Amino acid sequence: MGEEKKTKLSSLQDPLEQIDGLDSQLAFYNKIQQVSIDQYNLLCIAIEDFRRINELYGREIGRKMLRLTAKKLVACCQKDEFLGRFKSDQFLLLLHKERASREQILVHFNEITENSAPYHIFLHAGVYDGLREDAAVSSMCKYASKALAYAETQNGNRIVYYNAEL
Repeated sequence: MGEEKKTKLSSLQDPLEQIDGLDSQLAFYNKIQQVSIDQYNLLCIAIEDFRRINELYGREIGRKMLRLTAKKLVACCQKDEFLGRFKSDQFLLLLHKERASREQILVHFNEITENSAPYHIFLHAGVYDGLREDAAVSSMCKYASKALAYAETQNGNRIVYYNAEL
């Protein structure tokens, strides 16, 4: 393979994927298309005020917090649930519907954030529960992201489910 092609291919890789070893957005989209999606809810998860963590403690600490959070989120997943990167400080999680009630998600979030020393964090999530086989993955992510944007207006561990009024 020519040097130009190698450079082009490496530029297509998600640099954020290398931070925490999770699937890139594209790889996550591909995985979603391989499961019976109507049995799942899609969560878009973010660390509260992540930008401030980077500003106060530096990017290396920020990356450590992302890795630690990702590791703890993966530990909450069952075999056929999976986590991937969405944007700089956001994750996508495909979670079985029977495990995606607000109370169940908050239990996991509280377990993760209570032990986030030395930097106490909170997690926000937008949940989209209208997953359908015939819907575009990008649209489903957009709805979860809209719910996340509303959750981010509040403090503490917050879960917001998407609805048409958001």
